[in-house]
Amino acid sequence: MKALNSLQADLNRLYEGQDTKKALKLVFNGKESALEQMRVFENGFWFVAPFVFGSTSRETLTALLSPRMTSLKDAPVVGVYIGLGYATPTAVTRAPNLKALIPMLYLSLMENATKIKALKSDLDAAINQSKLLFDYLGEGDLDFLKSYLLDEKNQERFKKAKKNQDSFFCDFWNHYYDTPEHKKAFDLFAQLIDNKKFLPEFQEEDYGIWNAYVRSVLTQRAYDLEPKNKTQMEKRYSHLWKYACMPHGLDCDTMPFKKYQYYYGNSKDMMWHVSLSINSALEHEGFLPDAVANHPLYEATTLIEGNQYAGENHLMAAKRFDQELNDPEACWNALVSTAYWAGHAKRLDLVEASWQYAIDLSKRQGWNVLHEVLRDQWAFYEYHKNDRLEKMDRTKTFLADFIRIEADALYANDTSKIRQLHAMTDLTRSYYSKINFEWKNVQTSENEQPKPRHLYEIVQYDHQHYEEIWVCYLSAANPKEMTLDDCFVLAQINGEPKIIARFTPKQTDYDRWELVSGDSDVIGYTTNTYITQQHFNTPIDAKWERDLLRKL
Repeated sequence: MKALNSLQADLNRLYEGQDTKKALKLVFNGKESALEQMRVFENGFWFVAPFVFGSTSRETLTALLSPRMTSLKDAPVVGVYIGLGYATPTAVTRAPNLKALIPMLYLSLMENATKIKALKSDLDAAINQSKLLFDYLGEGDLDFLKSYLLDEKNQERFKKAKKNQDSFFCDFWNHYYDTPEHKKAFDLFAQLIDNKKFLPEFQEEDYGIWNAYVRSVLTQRAYDLEPKNKTQMEKRYSHLWKYACMPHGLDCDTMPFKKYQYYYGNSKDMMWHVSLSINSALEHEGFLPDAVANHPLYEATTLIEGNQYAGENHLMAAKRFDQELNDPEACWNALVSTAYWAGHAKRLDLVEASWQYAIDLSKRQGWNVLHEVLRDQWAFYEYHKNDRLEKMDRTKTFLADFIRIEADALYANDTSKIRQLHAMTDLTRSYYSKINFEWKNVQTSENEQPKPRHLYEIVQYDHQHYEEIWVCYLSAANPKEMTLDDCFVLAQINGEPKIIARFTPKQTDYDRWELVSGDSDVIGYTTNTYITQQHFNTPIDAKWERDLLRKL
């Protein structure tokens, strides 16, 4: 498999053949790693470097990329969550660096006394397996984690773990991210928790890796508090506007702030409220500072309220920051936001355009570490994208040939062509002797050429045995109308597309499908991981619903 980045390649090599899921809470060399990493990029998160998977959820652990970064090893670790309960892709800081990742993963599992007891039982194996990682990093250990879990003073706290989770959170972060920026952020959090109506005066402060989280918390607090005068209104909009200028997609908490431990929200919901407020400030309250109205990001911010926003204006703003204002870091932030909104809108063209601009920007600015990672990950992305396109093209060509030969065979009742069609199937893993296409039921006229089938959709999924399958929705042979009647499942057999199963709609439940013949192992194919799809025609009696064409 083509390497994604140097960190992933190194760690996969270190832990090759080892089961680290239970002890380290990490999964290296995952079977679906390329697929999941492509999903991260396609959803707009090219500004992270995936390197390993979490063990408890659909979590891809990544290193956060930034202009001034010096090493992937030292970058903040961000968890990216896509699918399975996350309607909007979400990214959350999980550790200040790779050295602290394992303890922070243990922290996230300290939910009750039973789970903490299980974590204690995993400690010895974790200490043993983690030595490879810490040797690779040149520093680090699990001493703090071990002492924390085994300390007699903590055992009573563990009995009420749910109540004490926030204090566990503070203890771990105070130890593993002991910096002035962290102290400043947590001092602010303490004031916000103590006084639910407290909103500090706006200041340009550096909170280190908490920058995005602090700005999201202050934005939510500002939005929740109703201003009573112009001074309070100015304070409110200063906080809202600061969040609008941040790179979107990371560490967003959209709940009222009550505890240190964050809620997994998303920038989409928060920016909708920010956009609404900024528009309202101009239209109804007659208040909008000139610095905001003339800012490159102003127009982009006003458009988000419409819910159809795809990032185009953030890309325009990025170019202004770069070409007119000579502000490369503001340009980078706007490119990240472009990718986030484009990913949400499924606009791969804009995801790719912002990525390419970031590659060029990092090269021109001499951000060498960043440039190398962006460039290598683009090569990975392009390789797998082209591989998918090539396989989809081969699938389309195969179906076009099958449909053409089938129409000729039905017209001439040509047994040699029928044999040719059956040769385009593979039943190696099936107890059926052949695919039943039910050609005897096809009505044809003696002097009339049968019409070819209509092809509606091809959807690609992963598969445990075949690696990938292509689910193809078609009309019946010699169709009278453009109706949805048939479904072929294809796989690559010895490098060639073959039909391995055929489905038709159930007679008693017509929006579901049942196997007619072929490999039963592909039943329930829509529960497999979706990869990509291509649309060709729309049947008159069906609609596209999630990953499956269903009858109306």
